[in-house]
Amino acid sequence: MSVHLEEMAPDSGLNETVAPDPTLNETLGHAIIDQLPALPPWQSFLFIILVSMVLAAVIQLLGSHVVKKLLSRFDRFDDIVFRELHIPLYLTVALGGTYLAVLSLQLEPIINFYARGIIWTAIVLIWGRALKRVGYQILAHFKESEKKKDFIPIFENIWLFIVVFITVFALMTVWRIDITPLLASAGIAGVVAGFAAQDTVRNLFGGFALYLDDTYRIGDMIQFDPEERDTPYERAMVTDLGIRSTTVVTRDEVQITIPNSVLNSTKVINESAPKKRKRLRIKISIAYGSDLDRFEEAMIDVAEQDERVLEHPNPRLRFRRFGNSSLDYELLCWVENPVLEGRTRHHLNRAIYKRLDEEGITIPFPQQDVHHYEGDRGRTKDKDDPVDPGDVINEEILGEEENEFPAGDGEQSDAHEQQDDGDADTDSDGNGDGDDSKNDA
Repeated sequence: MSVHLEEMAPDSGLNETVAPDPTLNETLGHAIIDQLPALPPWQSFLFIILVSMVLAAVIQLLGSHVVKKLLSRFDRFDDIVFRELHIPLYLTVALGGTYLAVLSLQLEPIINFYARGIIWTAIVLIWGRALKRVGYQILAHFKESEKKKDFIPIFENIWLFIVVFITVFALMTVWRIDITPLLASAGIAGVVAGFAAQDTVRNLFGGFALYLDDTYRIGDMIQFDPEERDTPYERAMVTDLGIRSTTVVTRDEVQITIPNSVLNSTKVINESAPKKRKRLRIKISIAYGSDLDRFEEAMIDVAEQDERVLEHPNPRLRFRRFGNSSLDYELLCWVENPVLEGRTRHHLNRAIYKRLDEEGITIPFPQQDVHHYEGDRGRTKDKDDPVDPGDVINEEILGEEENEFPAGDGEQSDAHEQQDDGDADTDSDGNGDGDDSKNDA
């Protein structure tokens, strides 16, 4: 980076201060001065200053009407543009006349250089401020009239960056600063910054995508796809939209900051769009044999009596299906805001239960009939019959129960032994005399 103020004389060994190459504004300035009457330098200076001040006054006093008439076709922005550009316009005329007056004095090149730089620096700063204010005023106008006003601060920052960049570039051109090294360095720095700030750039473009898609706004109730979201909270209200992230508050009053790139790549359910209201679905089951007309009339009356339920669209009841144990209905009603869903559902459920109890309408519960069949224990199974695992288990259990006697219980053991002996002495005819000769015969 260098400023071209001095150059070495090629044909001599001495340093000579020479004028830099004339710029376009200097060439035009000298052309205008050449058209003036042949006057001494100081008279030309005063003449140009006087003419420039008169022109500035004319623009200030009479130009307002002309400029406003020319901009009348832009009904929405004419006042903004005129109000912000009127002052820079006549200041530029006055400073331009001062610049021409300085050129008419034919001063030393170095003095002309600094005088020109100072005057043009003032002009650039004036117009830079004017452009910034025009952009801010137009964005403020959109903020008041458009629905997508939550992203206006992002565009304000972008507009400020553009204006500053143009102003700095113009100032460097005025002072004849070589920006070639700066451009090379900026390219390298941009590559490094791009790798270092990948997430930030991704979030920035994600914010623009959310704005263009109009995914949600401040105050909307949103839900995240349970399979894709990283947070355990399902429902949350959007409280802030930033250039890098979005802030939401859950029903448990927990604040979560989510990068825009995550919201841009995941599934988001906006309960507040396209309209702010939300429909509630309340399932109701009644027993078979109930009076359907009386039930439907009672449920509609319950919904209409709740002050949180909207009158338009009106509440309605739908018979959905014949259930296994009940007739399944669904009560449909609307609330003004998704935030009221939980509270309204609570009050409606309580009112429905009380009304059904008053009307004598039964709310059934699932019932099942279980039939138990007793097995044929006395039947002798053939060897070819399939083995029932349950019988094997029962036999093992019964065998274990027959062998289970408390340790040390000698009286019960003796009683069983005596019973076994008596059974052995009893003959087949039941007399107990041990004579089986008749049977043998």
